[in-house]
Amino acid sequence: MAAIIKILQNSEQDATIKVKTDSSGGSATITKEMLCYRPKPHSCEPSTDAKDRFQDFNERSCFSIRAAQWGSRSQDGTGGVIYRSDTHDLEHEITAFCAGDTCQYDFLGQDLPADCEYDNEDMTVEIEGELTMYLRLRKTGFINYAGEYATYGAFEDDTKLGPKN
Repeated sequence: MAAIIKILQNSEQDATIKVKTDSSGGSATITKEMLCYRPKPHSCEPSTDAKDRFQDFNERSCFSIRAAQWGSRSQDGTGGVIYRSDTHDLEHEITAFCAGDTCQYDFLGQDLPADCEYDNEDMTVEIEGELTMYLRLRKTGFINYAGEYATYGAFEDDTKLGPKN
């Protein structure tokens, strides 16, 4: 079986993705295109319907991992690897993980920054065995249809004079 992707939450800046597999494992790719659509109601499946699209992306669009949690029914060799881009080598490997005592990464606190290595590339999650993984992503550089984007203060407001200019 291939891995199943569910989009639990997708907004202009954040997305929460759920990837799950059965005992045979699988592989799933999270693309920037996928992050431009609202998920289908109730099933949380990725949509490709034009009415669900609320963003576009370009070469400057990125998404980074803010947090990850995963779990399995057993600790018998269940785990996986996350890669960026189509190249699955050590250079593009973001992390490897396995089911065990520590089943989370937290990049939201002061100890670690968000994992932004190759954040302009699509992400592939390869899982061996039965596992469910939650990924919290931070999106930057996407083009919002509403014509609005998030600002964090007057220094980032293009309509006001200040140190930015």
